[in-house]
Amino acid sequence: MDRYFGSYQRFDTVADKDAGYLLNADNLVGDSFEIDIVFEDKTRVAWLVNKFGKRIGFFDEDFSRQLALMEAKGWVLNAYLSYVAYTEEAEGGKYWGEMAVVCYEKQIEAQVATFTKWLSSKLQDSVRPRIDFDNGAVDKLVSSKGTWQPEQTLPILKPEKGTVIMKDSLSLGDKIIEQGRKGNIGCYAISWGFIIAIVALVLFAIAGILFL
Repeated sequence: MDRYFGSYQRFDTVADKDAGYLLNADNLVGDSFEIDIVFEDKTRVAWLVNKFGKRIGFFDEDFSRQLALMEAKGWVLNAYLSYVAYTEEAEGGKYWGEMAVVCYEKQIEAQVATFTKWLSSKLQDSVRPRIDFDNGAVDKLVSSKGTWQPEQTLPILKPEKGTVIMKDSLSLGDKIIEQGRKGNIGCYAISWGFIIAIVALVLFAIAGILFL
């Protein structure tokens, strides 16, 4: 019985002048995004909405239709940012990216929530675990209460000519922001203190060289 779906899917952006928003701290690799399916011009469009309520991109028509069918069955739809890319084209540049999409029956929500927490942490380290499971793997995931983890990973993306991966992991600055989001004030303060100390050492070294 089907009760789970997982897949890595490309998403696109609407306005390139706004797409740079994808690169800021409101959209970190591994972040979860809501999937909002609407009708526009008699066509289903699955929009990706970040934690702050902003639409950052959309899936193509075929995948939007597939998501709509799962939503109609009462499934939970979630997406996790895998990477953001930029492609230079003849008519101008284009921002786009990839999401790890995980959909499932509400009855297994607690188990999948544990699994996707792990998935998010792996994406933050630029690791793309396999998430397209057969029924046997889903049974393992559920029976383990979400602690089962696949061993297989997908290869690191090799961008085509004209394409640059803008981000596919958390930088040090992103990790500090993530600690702040979680309310780990101590870790947040220590991390900033560490950065300030490094900057101070660099400036001290430069000053020492200048005044030798």
